[in-house]
Amino acid sequence: MKTLKLGRKKAHRTSLVRNLAVSLILHERITTTQSKAKLVQGYVERIINRVKKENDLNGYRVALSMLGGAQKPAKKVVEVMKKNFSATRSGFTRIIKTINRQGDNAPMVIIELTQKTEDLLKKATDKIDEKKKTKGTAVVEKKEKRVKRAESKK
Repeated sequence: MKTLKLGRKKAHRTSLVRNLAVSLILHERITTTQSKAKLVQGYVERIINRVKKENDLNGYRVALSMLGGAQKPAKKVVEVMKKNFSATRSGFTRIIKTINRQGDNAPMVIIELTQKTEDLLKKATDKIDEKKKTKGTAVVEKKEKRVKRAESKK
């Protein structure tokens, strides 16, 4: 299998991919160069697919070994992502192109987990609905106060 080398030796490249995968799993969205994103995309997809096939304890151990011993992301993969991505077979991440980096004009991208954006949209609409509800009640309360003041003055 041919892999991108990124101008690094194998140990450094492995460490880089693991660190990027840990960051992506924890933060669910990272900005990096296009070549690094392509490399980490396959790695994260493999982790999620392998964890989905295993039971919880063995899946945790698989994720732990693939993420270099990082416990928080391994736990998150087993508890959260296994449930979120249980219906889909692939396509757990997406790459969105952004503007090139200013210093060296390297192509920059945002790599994110696909489930996150749907959750964010749901949360955002819930917040908007809550604001509308509270704003509407505040307007009604203000009107009631004005009516009471007007009645007390009479």
